[in-house]
Amino acid sequence: MLVSQRICMSAALSALVISLTASAQQAAAPAVPSAPAVVPAVTPAATPAVAPAVAPATVPAAAPADAVPLDPVAKLKKDLSAIESDKGTTINLSGDLTFDFNQANVRTEVGPTLTKLADLVRKSKKTVTISGHTDTQGNAEYNKKLSELRAGAVKAALVQRGILASRIKTAGYGADQPKTANANPDGTDNPKGREVNRRVEVLIAKK
Repeated sequence: MLVSQRICMSAALSALVISLTASAQQAAAPAVPSAPAVVPAVTPAATPAVAPAVAPATVPAAAPADAVPLDPVAKLKKDLSAIESDKGTTINLSGDLTFDFNQANVRTEVGPTLTKLADLVRKSKKTVTISGHTDTQGNAEYNKKLSELRAGAVKAALVQRGILASRIKTAGYGADQPKTANANPDGTDNPKGREVNRRVEVLIAKK
């Protein structure tokens, strides 16, 4: 009986010692910090794309009136400085530019102008009259003959470019049909006026 009591007391003491030891160890253990709360990452709002500026449509400027292409006949008339009248179309060929002094042979430099003139005559399909004119310098009979020869030389140039000779009439008037005065009002010479009068006129009939 005594032995059993001793065993029970020993067991109780051992359990007490173990309990105290465990409590002491738990008190001595460092506190474990709690894990920090996880803050969810905030995704920044997407910046809306900026649409590129659209350039306004360019409206082409209206072409100026003189930029409108002319028809072939109108262009030839413009290039030849043609003058329109009730009689028809007149092209004036300067005597000083078309011929050498006192000569009736057409100068080579006038070739391109005569080619355009032939094109205009060809397109018109009308009768052509070529008249030669001089100033008042020199003998009247000589001037008339020179004017006739110059008109004939222009006719020959047109025929060489394919114009029928039968369509062309020629005449020479010398100084009888001036476009302006050969002399000034005081009787002095008018060189510029005489230059204008030295010419060959090509008339393309209207009808």
